[in-house]
Amino acid sequence: MKQLINFLERFISQQEAGLVVIEPGCDAEVSQMLFTQGFVVRDTIAECHELLLQGASVAILLHEDLAKELYDLLGDYAEPVGLIQTVDAQTLKVSLKPFKRERTKLLVVATESSLSSAEKRLPISERVGMVERIS
Repeated sequence: MKQLINFLERFISQQEAGLVVIEPGCDAEVSQMLFTQGFVVRDTIAECHELLLQGASVAILLHEDLAKELYDLLGDYAEPVGLIQTVDAQTLKVSLKPFKRERTKLLVVATESSLSSAEKRLPISERVGMVERIS
């Protein structure tokens, strides 16, 4: 996990979202390491929205069902104005909410398989800055 720590040390100074590609079955170990480094690890976009709006650094575990929502979130995160588009689940009302990019980080955690599957639909890796493959 030294490779992950080295990546995070460089990633913290970046403004863009990042991507870490891990080996299958390592998500629990990687999640624990990210937690000790100050990240909140989640697997839903709604939770990521709320945490980013609260100023938290978030790592999201990529699975195929998230591809479109994650792609949109990465696009919002990349915009310099610092607004995230959210949808109220009950009213379906769309709103733009500000977040403080200087206080937050967004990191996508994926296996090669989940990334490949998601990228068949949308180019997730084009919306991130630093990419690290952990072996």
